Amino acid sequence: MIIHWFIPASLRLHHFLLSALLLPMFVLATPLPDVRFAVLSFESKATTQVRWQPLIDYLQQEMPHFALHLQTYHLDELNYAVSQKQVDFVLTQPSQYVVFTHKYKLSSPLASIVNVEGGEPTEYFGGVIFTHIKHHHINDLSQLKGKRIAAASANSLGAYQMQAFELLEQGIHLPDDVTLIETGQPQSKAVEQVLSGEADVGFVRTGVLEKLAKQNKIDLSQIKLLGAQRFADFPFATSTRLYPEWPLAVLPHVNKDIARQVSVAVLAMQHHSDITLQAGIAGFTVAGDYRDIDQLMRELRLPPFDQQSVHLEDIISHWGSELQVTLLALFFFFLMILLLFQHRNRALRLANEDIAKKTEQLHRLTMAIDQSPEIIMITDHLAKIDYINPATEKVTGYREQELLGKNPRMLQSGMTDSKTYQTLWQNITQGETWEGELINKRKNGDIYHTQTVISPVKDEKGHITHYLAIQRDISQEKKDQQRIHQLLYTDMLTGLGNRSLLIETLDDLLKPVEHHHEHEQLGCLMFLNIDHFKWINNMHGVTTGDHLLVSFADRLTHFVGESGITVRMVDDEFAILLIVSEHWQQNEEWLFGWEQALQKEITTPFKIGQDMVTIHCSIGITYLYAPEAKAHRIDVINQVFGQAATALKLAQKRGGNRLEMFKEEMAKQDLERHIVEQELEYAIGHNELRLYLQSQYDTDNTLVGAECLIRWQHPKKGLVPPGVFISIAEQSDLIIGLSDWVLEEACGVISQIQDYLPHVTLSVNISPRHFLQPSFVDGVMSVIRAHHIKPSQLILEITEGLFLENLDEVVSKMKLLKDLGFSLSIDDFGTGYSSLSYLKQLPVDELKIDRAFVTALEEQGLSQSLVETIYVVATKMQMRVVAEGVETDYQASLLNTLPDIVQQGYLYGKPELAASWVAHWRDKMRSE
Repeated sequence: MIIHWFIPASLRLHHFLLSALLLPMFVLATPLPDVRFAVLSFESKATTQVRWQPLIDYLQQEMPHFALHLQTYHLDELNYAVSQKQVDFVLTQPSQYVVFTHKYKLSSPLASIVNVEGGEPTEYFGGVIFTHIKHHHINDLSQLKGKRIAAASANSLGAYQMQAFELLEQGIHLPDDVTLIETGQPQSKAVEQVLSGEADVGFVRTGVLEKLAKQNKIDLSQIKLLGAQRFADFPFATSTRLYPEWPLAVLPHVNKDIARQVSVAVLAMQHHSDITLQAGIAGFTVAGDYRDIDQLMRELRLPPFDQQSVHLEDIISHWGSELQVTLLALFFFFLMILLLFQHRNRALRLANEDIAKKTEQLHRLTMAIDQSPEIIMITDHLAKIDYINPATEKVTGYREQELLGKNPRMLQSGMTDSKTYQTLWQNITQGETWEGELINKRKNGDIYHTQTVISPVKDEKGHITHYLAIQRDISQEKKDQQRIHQLLYTDMLTGLGNRSLLIETLDDLLKPVEHHHEHEQLGCLMFLNIDHFKWINNMHGVTTGDHLLVSFADRLTHFVGESGITVRMVDDEFAILLIVSEHWQQNEEWLFGWEQALQKEITTPFKIGQDMVTIHCSIGITYLYAPEAKAHRIDVINQVFGQAATALKLAQKRGGNRLEMFKEEMAKQDLERHIVEQELEYAIGHNELRLYLQSQYDTDNTLVGAECLIRWQHPKKGLVPPGVFISIAEQSDLIIGLSDWVLEEACGVISQIQDYLPHVTLSVNISPRHFLQPSFVDGVMSVIRAHHIKPSQLILEITEGLFLENLDEVVSKMKLLKDLGFSLSIDDFGTGYSSLSYLKQLPVDELKIDRAFVTALEEQGLSQSLVETIYVVATKMQMRVVAEGVETDYQASLLNTLPDIVQQGYLYGKPELAASWVAHWRDKMRSE
């Protein structure tokens, strides 16, 4: 059966009053819980507050049920605040985060900052070691022992500690093995020390040298990088490995749901938005791996690891074949002691005890490796597997005997890019460590992702003997990322994409601006709203409403197909983005036909349970165009959203079950028209109108007349041109008031100039509405008499549109005016409804050729244009011809070949305020 939904008016009123009474009571009774965000301030706190407040404002919008507060701290203050649990979330530098995790049990990072380096987003940074190009004896890191090294601070991660870690692996201990010069911030001071010769070597963070060069403060050709290496997707050369950027972490006391909401919100931020730009970053990404920084701090014995002894974890983190060789050497050493001193019982017992200890250590190390959750694999130099730990069997599904002696390529899934393997083998065969992500396949065929580090193992001569691979299964993390993506971009009820997906799709569509022509049509956006959907929920419950929404979504998706995407915006509002394709026809006819088919699809009844439900939709639609190159994509998206919403509201306002195409006037036309009418009516009677004159000259460059033009001196908007208000005035009797004002002012000007410019005539435009007034002729004559001038000094300009009215009445009134001595002119001749048949009937003295025909002279010349044709017709009918819009000498030279033609345009002068025009010609005539 067909169900039509409605709600009685009394029920709606009761619901409204109940909500209005209870809502304020609920709001007052429920204070919002505080959430405190702490940010490390390496500048002034005020600067840090300004930089990060937009992020907090954004999170406040995403989490309206909490009160978010930004707190900025210097280093010691932040340490105290975290220790006292005075904050909930912490955004700080990576090394400080490591300290907090050990001291205060902070969480794993929720997200990491994506910084902007060299104009490109990156979630990593590194350290640079450099020297002056003149130091020919300094070419690699092993030569830095005993040198003078300049760095901003020994506490700086990117400008000292990263480099110290790299030198430690070269056997150089900082600061003991060098002369350290701490220059203080900024890091450019370390560069100055090296270039001036006061230091041999300098440390800076990646990007500093390039930034100084861009500012023309240094010449990069004078600088030599040591241990330089380049990483994919990182814009600068670095002397160290790359480390993740600042993490966002949460304290243990914070509710996990709040932490999850914050994580989703920051990861959903648009990159390069106004928020990220003010913070000086590109956005946030899934948290990086900060274990490398933990290892760095342990190796350098930085707090809180400066007082700790070596632990088993330290041994595991540096495990390699050298460790095996060392332990075996110790074992045989003590065995030799046992053989040599077997006659000494006491020494033998001591040796046995020592051997037992070392054996126990080796046993514990073996157990640690065997029990490690990460895959550990060792191959020989030919890449044949020598060793795997139990975790390898568990993750891959292969048993040890199935892998030993085989090449690890047997685990490949075919989904890892071949270029990745090329880079991997190039790095490790050259003795370098490779780190990256691999996609492998288990024995049962399942795919799994690993974060992999492969390092070459070398003997004492530097020859590669083995390769050590440590892999972490990140398949669950990948699933979590997909889940986050699903939460961010999918509507949970219908399975459609959501508003965020639509924004992302529009952003991708607008990105390749360079491949589009500006204003090229890319598609169209439709907003659909189910009419009276609330009635369904109110009368039959939310469950029925949800079933209807799911069925409606399925039907839309099937109908749209590959032509675009369908999303659910909110509640009962959906959107369709149609994208230009080979099936697309760029016209409204095709679009309305498509919409009619859609409406037919929508109105087909839905079966919900035992009921058949018929619905209707209101649809608002707007076109999507490629923006100007300088336009921001988010501005274009906001604009097209607003346009579709405006069209949808109009469709709903007009009763629903219809489509409205967005037009600019929808949003502002009625309001602007009303405002202009009111202000113009006031302007006519309060001296806000201004009369301008534009001179007309004959072929001898003699002044023969001027056209009267009107301007509006608005008290706030300044000088308003007629194109803004004339069309509005013509739709009401305001045009009569304007015409009367112009006639009055024009006659006043004629009375002032008739003594010294008696041959000059003034032309006044008369609107059809004014001309057809019964009192028009009497009104004009009244003004003429009041100013004591002759009708022949006034030319009345009318447009061709006037002749669409009662031609006989128009001709009769024109003849009356002609008999009274007025001259009549047809304005913009050739652009309207020109016809020789009626032209012969009209007592016209002058034709004015429209500026469009004059402009065409530039390309067509005189003989090919309509100017010469109109001129010939007019002269045969003994009419004067005026050419409007003359702007170039070339146009004037062509027109001057036509005898007696009159010219008007910017070439001879722009329109001038009437008083100034009168004063100019009065002075000119007196001087002559």
